[in-house]
Amino acid sequence: MEVRKICQWCGKPFIAKKTTTCYCSHQCSNLGYKERIRERKRQLKKMQELLEPKQAAEGQDFFSFAQAAQLMGVTRQYVYKLVKESKREDRTFLANQMMKIESSLFRNILAKLYAKRFKVLTIHDAIVILDVKANTQCTPELVKSIIEKEYQLIDLLPDVSTDYYTVDNVANTLQQEEQDLKLINELIESFKVIANDETHPRCQSSKEIIEELEKGTAEIYINHRTNQFVWYPLF
Repeated sequence: MEVRKICQWCGKPFIAKKTTTCYCSHQCSNLGYKERIRERKRQLKKMQELLEPKQAAEGQDFFSFAQAAQLMGVTRQYVYKLVKESKREDRTFLANQMMKIESSLFRNILAKLYAKRFKVLTIHDAIVILDVKANTQCTPELVKSIIEKEYQLIDLLPDVSTDYYTVDNVANTLQQEEQDLKLINELIESFKVIANDETHPRCQSSKEIIEELEKGTAEIYINHRTNQFVWYPLF
């Protein structure tokens, strides 16, 4: 079966043998993979930039417009706009009530965490546990328990999830992903060499691996628990 498709990288039309093929060539597949890695790095770098001012803000009760903008990841003009809009009187009753409920919930949650002398703050609907010595005993399970109890008091059931973001964590992740990409590219190059050697016993299997990578229907990543390469089908 032949399917006419558009390459997700270069945008050129091509004839694919399978409906799951996304790229017209191995070059486009490799470039697409690298772009996904770069996008992941950009996301992690942005998270790192957001975390640094949050940790620096520990212990502050009030923030300037510039500090608030940096903490929220927006421009100062946007903060000005929020403050201006908050003074308008045409807000709906329901929106005001919802904000009051949410504010009350998070105030109570913070009060309980502060009572335990933990260093925490809120950003929108998230509780941020700062990576400091005072928070050694502030476990995700404890925070989740406090959040759920507060919501249950008003007959609500929150959807609580835990994410780990520290400045060191983000920096280490970026460095690790760069190393992983280098090793994976070296592995792919070795498959290409074998695929071009008809006398090699793994010639056919290497060709199939390269074909799947070119079609964009599979990826290779490194499992750091076992220190092994992992073949991951995308479809």
